[in-house]
Amino acid sequence: MTGVEAYGLGLALAIGVAGAMSARGFWLAASVMLLEWAACNGAVAASGRLDPAEAFAFIHFLCAACLLRDERATAEVAIGAVYLALFVIDGGYLIRVWASGSASIANYLNWTAGGGWAQIAALAAGGLANGPGKRWFAPPDRPWPVGIWAGLAGVALAAGMAEAAAR
Repeated sequence: MTGVEAYGLGLALAIGVAGAMSARGFWLAASVMLLEWAACNGAVAASGRLDPAEAFAFIHFLCAACLLRDERATAEVAIGAVYLALFVIDGGYLIRVWASGSASIANYLNWTAGGGWAQIAALAAGGLANGPGKRWFAPPDRPWPVGIWAGLAGVALAAGMAEAAAR
């Protein structure tokens, strides 16, 4: 399984969790993440490069603007903040390439993969922690402890980072 396929599977699982256990607001974040994944993979395919940072920067800026434009749930803000951080990473990578003529593609791709896994963890944790919505899966008189979901999100993030570092 490639890193792109692993990320797609992780994203699908996080979207399923967020969709099943949280409010409609998470669908915006999930949709943005899905469209960003498709657009970035399209940019890689169209350019023939693994690091079309110009396209990534544009896509990440649009995603951050979409998720940070008004008051949102905490998970959506966290995902938008990661898009903003990815935009800064894209810019730093482009400056490094333009200034010196070379930069570590592997480091850049590891940072962007780590950001993607952080977003998946935020979406899953936000969905499991209920965000602004109502769970239909858990009884209303027995809320699920947020610590368990934060731990699961941390495990997902660590697994994603380990997979990205192994490439």
